[in-house]
Amino acid sequence: MAGRLRLPDPAEKNYAPVEGEALAVAWALEQTRYFTMGCNDLKVIVDHKPLTKLFGDRRLDEIENPRLFRLKRRTLMWRFKIEYQRGASNPFADAMSRHPNQYAELASASMMSVHDSEKAAYIGSVASEAEMILAVTWERVQTASIEDESMCLLANYIRIGFPSSKEDLPEPIVCFWEVRDNLRCSEGVIMYKDRIVIPPSLREQIVANLHSAH
Repeated sequence: MAGRLRLPDPAEKNYAPVEGEALAVAWALEQTRYFTMGCNDLKVIVDHKPLTKLFGDRRLDEIENPRLFRLKRRTLMWRFKIEYQRGASNPFADAMSRHPNQYAELASASMMSVHDSEKAAYIGSVASEAEMILAVTWERVQTASIEDESMCLLANYIRIGFPSSKEDLPEPIVCFWEVRDNLRCSEGVIMYKDRIVIPPSLREQIVANLHSAH
């Protein structure tokens, strides 16, 4: 994580402390996903105690704050335990979060051997390509859902209510009949409980991403 420091978005200056701390957890997981995703004994250490409840056993439908809802949703692909530690007992996190100035970066670069530089360039190119592979963001799902006729049709039935008989449903969304009571719509995206219903146009890419490690 030290090699990919994150510059704050201007809008994030208005975040409440718990929102900023939650953003740090979501961002850290996303930046380390090649090492942490699929890890069965992953532990996240935080120095902000309210996060232990938010990322612990709190369900999405219990979170009223829209920002915290979105940040919690971004972490659902990971299975982890979250633990609180005072900042004084976890100095490593503070050391890794310090943004180096230009002189520190130049000094670091001058100390790298040719082999190190080539290795860093290779890792950077792999990371860049990986970003393109896994870039199925919430915004992309949202756009694809709004543009898909079957997803729009399903969203409409979620809003107005399902018919009393399965036979009265249009063919494209008949498959959702059995789970209709667990469906909801959030910002144009269909959710089944706390999981996203991927629109048809993105399903092939999602499957390819899931199998890419093989």
